[in-house]
Amino acid sequence: MRRSTRFFFGFFLLAVLVGVLNLPATACSCGESTVDEQLGRSDVVFVGKVVGAKTQESVVDEDGNSVTYDVDEIYLEVEEAFRGAKVGERITIHSHVRICGVWFLRGKRYLVYATEDSSGSFWTSICHRTSRFYQSENPNQLGTAEMDLTELR
Repeated sequence: MRRSTRFFFGFFLLAVLVGVLNLPATACSCGESTVDEQLGRSDVVFVGKVVGAKTQESVVDEDGNSVTYDVDEIYLEVEEAFRGAKVGERITIHSHVRICGVWFLRGKRYLVYATEDSSGSFWTSICHRTSRFYQSENPNQLGTAEMDLTELR
């Protein structure tokens, strides 16, 4: 009897383990959206330069270099406005990097799509099409921001 109980318990543990290992990994999953669709869903859309943040986080990149990102509460100065913003305005954007957020670099320019929550805070994520400009760093590389701007303008 004792042997059958151990066998049943072992089989049960094996079944649970196999079931857990076969669960899909949880990751950010965003449906594709066009510029027009995201513009319609966003409360603010603008090109802005990161001028500061409430929090910074340092990580090691794939080359082994330490990179410091502005995270969670990011302050951007609006350079070009498309919806809900004014040129020269300073807008605070929230983006939690641990929950599909955008990693912002101080001094860099971004095309920001964000929605406003019930408390009046603006939020963005990788699912909003928010993206960094690459053209100034590599004129031969056209990034999402530059491609979106041709449609927004």
